Amino acid sequence: MKIRFPELAFLTMDARALSFEDASFGAIVDKGLSDCIGSVTERRKYFQELRRVAVDGGRLLVLSQRHLQTEQDILDQTDEDGSDLGPSWLCKREEVYGALFVENDPTRPPFPQPGTDNTIPYFLLVCTTNEDTAEQSMT
Repeated sequence: MKIRFPELAFLTMDARALSFEDASFGAIVDKGLSDCIGSVTERRKYFQELRRVAVDGGRLLVLSQRHLQTEQDILDQTDEDGSDLGPSWLCKREEVYGALFVENDPTRPPFPQPGTDNTIPYFLLVCTTNEDTAEQSMT
């Protein structure tokens, strides 16, 4: 990516412990990173960290192959682990269908696998910070 986009700065850090100041971003995009985080506990740490760096009223857009649990999903359920995103985000979900993307060369973008159009579910979450939990997520 550095070769393809030399004008951009690329940073490497643990997404559960970002080096950005509190309330640094008005909008955040997660395009698949949450799919790579295995446990609910670790996903919750990740989304809490995103809340820390988001401004009050900030937005989070998540595109995932995983059906992430939100607080709204579990309000009427008993769930020992709780939601993936934790109470810091209020989300709306859309389920969309697309192709399966395959990467066979790390120097080139993934490409859709033929014959898989509109067969793979993807979940789009559009979230806003939950003002009631702002102080809790900052501590």
